[in-house]
Amino acid sequence: MHDFCLTIPYGLVLIGGGVFGYFRKGSTASLAGGAGIGLLLTLAGYISLKAFEGKKNSYPAFILETVCAALLTWVMGQRYMQTSKIMPAGVVAGISAVMTGFYLYKIATGGNHIPAKTKRGECLQRMRNNPTFSSMKYNCLFWKQELVGWTGKVLLKWGIQMKTYKPSSRVPQL
Repeated sequence: MHDFCLTIPYGLVLIGGGVFGYFRKGSTASLAGGAGIGLLLTLAGYISLKAFEGKKNSYPAFILETVCAALLTWVMGQRYMQTSKIMPAGVVAGISAVMTGFYLYKIATGGNHIPAKTKRGECLQRMRNNPTFSSMKYNCLFWKQELVGWTGKVLLKWGIQMKTYKPSSRVPQL
């Protein structure tokens, strides 16, 4: 799983919690802490997403995500120890601890896995070996095949030519 898949929703939940805390109890600390850290995390997730789209990893985004999650784990863990209130301190501390572990794992394993491009012939051979297209998705240098919707139709793109095949049909020999 890529870090931005969890970071952006995590940041949005923190923003929502900070705004909710501000409107419910008038807490500027909730607004500054929740919305501030949430915005930083959402920004870091967006930077990581854009780097991934460019076939790269963004280590500054990983570090920012890890620091923010560890900081929230520490602060909200301390608050939970003082107040023994599950909501919001215990929940945020728990989620942040899990996210800190996830970010440390991503850093230790080299970041987001960037799939290598395969040669056109390798993809064609893989498709010939599996004519049912059960759950295949290959990004190839010259073409791309994807499962389209729940109907199972397969759309093959070759440059600008598009053909639709039934799932049981074979890939034409090129």
